Amino acid sequence: MKFINSNKSYALLAGFASGCYALLYLYDRNFTLVNSWSQFLFFLLCFCIAPAVITFILHWIFKNTSSFKTFSKYIVSILNCAFFAVFIMAVTQGFEAGLVLFIACLTGAIVGALVYKHINKIIVFQLLLSVFMVAKLVPNVYRAVSYSYDWQKQDDDILNASFVKTPNIYYLQPDGYVDFEDIKLGHYKSTNDDFKSFLLQKDFVTYSSFRSNYRSTLSSNTSIFSMSHHYYNHKKSFQEFTNAREIITVNNPVLDIFKSNKYKTNLILDNPYLVVNRPKLTYDYCNINYNDIPYLSKGNSFKADNKKDLLSAIDRNRAFNNFYFVRYPIPGHIHSNKSTSKGKVEEREQYFKDLKLSNVWLKDVVDSIIAKDKNALIIISSDHGGYVGYDYTAQHKIKSIDPDLTRSIFSTVLAIRWPENETPEYHEQLKTSVNLFRVLFSYLSENEAYLDHLAPDKSFDVISENAPFGVYEVINEKDEVVFEKVEK
Repeated sequence: MKFINSNKSYALLAGFASGCYALLYLYDRNFTLVNSWSQFLFFLLCFCIAPAVITFILHWIFKNTSSFKTFSKYIVSILNCAFFAVFIMAVTQGFEAGLVLFIACLTGAIVGALVYKHINKIIVFQLLLSVFMVAKLVPNVYRAVSYSYDWQKQDDDILNASFVKTPNIYYLQPDGYVDFEDIKLGHYKSTNDDFKSFLLQKDFVTYSSFRSNYRSTLSSNTSIFSMSHHYYNHKKSFQEFTNAREIITVNNPVLDIFKSNKYKTNLILDNPYLVVNRPKLTYDYCNINYNDIPYLSKGNSFKADNKKDLLSAIDRNRAFNNFYFVRYPIPGHIHSNKSTSKGKVEEREQYFKDLKLSNVWLKDVVDSIIAKDKNALIIISSDHGGYVGYDYTAQHKIKSIDPDLTRSIFSTVLAIRWPENETPEYHEQLKTSVNLFRVLFSYLSENEAYLDHLAPDKSFDVISENAPFGVYEVINEKDEVVFEKVEK
């Protein structure tokens, strides 16, 4: 009350308080996208330090300049309210919304001029909002800091695998690309035989009814590169997978094994999605420069020419054994939300248009790789299915009684070009993506004992409607659609 009733101007505090709530709101809503120290320092500077300094300096100038002195009593309130309005609009509507931010600034300034006598009350209100947001944010921070990687531990000594064969390995991952047989069934009811024929001509082996174990790019790839099940960390909300980008690009057994066998690892991306929070990469090379990524981005702020970057990397790396992880954004999946969906019919049509574009890119890249590297081991496999049959992907949260919808989420292509057509006898054990690299390492090390510890070929989803919220097994090891809750 003493502070509220004070006639003193708290310019520094007013500036700091104007952006504090927006900063914390930004982290609460986008924690996994902005959880690097460099981003935190940048946003702290933009939201809190800069407004505090600007408010303090302008207040001092107005207070000590005779021509402005009359208006000095307004300046702290005007700047506080203007900054507060701009920051709130920025974190909810985006920093690119120039006109919206201008209107927010103008509106905030007008309000600030009208309520200048109550500025200390406004500061207290802003700081109270910040305290409430801190309480909301703490669980996210705690989960990230205390995150346990125990689920990545392997049941054997595969981390010590020693390769006998050392071809260059190209893992091409077109997003949402469905299996050649499943695309003929269910809600897809189409064919992709032309591309399958192309692959067979290029000595690929295709695998029928292959599927992912998890439903999204992050949840699937964390499992793939860990060769283990995480069960969505038994999550209790639909927030993004904790530390997923760090697992995929920094801390996983697959990269450790490649590096222990003197492989140079290359991450070739189509956009910054997997590195948007600036993880300290374990990969030796990434074609995305962090300087090009906006500090606040959903990961689709720009497109990279990943084909050009891949071919350049191949030319540079001829003296090394190489692993290339190459992402491509299409065919992708249908729209994520009801508000952006065009309905299941049009979403299906768009999926097949994108599939054709993906085939063009894949053909071009495969031909280019083989021309430069005749002994290449090339893997084409997706992260998840295309969700065709749904109106939008968020409908996965609803318990489904349609098995074709479940398969639409998890069906993925798998085609492998084994060097010199040397297909291992046990290659048919490739059923789901969690075991992809374990089978690959068995082949490279000529050690079939690693196959004794394959992870269960089960697929999982997080359900919240028509069933208690939780993680459920939705496809079992017999490839049957089921619905069994997963307990810790």
